[in-house]
Amino acid sequence: MSNLKMISLSIVSILLLGLTSLNSYAKDPSELVEAFCYALQVSMFCDDLKMGVDTEGKIEKQLGTEIRGPKSPYNKDCLKGLNKALDAYDAGKTNCLDAWEKYGCSGSEVPRLIQRWTSPCAY
Repeated sequence: MSNLKMISLSIVSILLLGLTSLNSYAKDPSELVEAFCYALQVSMFCDDLKMGVDTEGKIEKQLGTEIRGPKSPYNKDCLKGLNKALDAYDAGKTNCLDAWEKYGCSGSEVPRLIQRWTSPCAY
């Protein structure tokens, strides 16, 4: 196999790997919704964090249904995420840096759920 073909195959493999790991929760919608609702609530507690205005709509489009509200099949998952954030806040343990590291532009769990005012990124 020529060097050019090997390089091309390597690049394609890397791109495919990147696309499949881009959203590690694509196979588990419940965890994605829980993470979204947690990040949404934490972004309200942390002055330098915000949720993109279209993030929820993009997730709903991805899942094919609303993710919050009494008719949502993910309502319990969302409440779980909200409660985690509220419990941490009530205990004085809201960690904005931890939320950024998990859900920020290069987040380790669900990248691009939240943004910093100074460094926007889209889900």
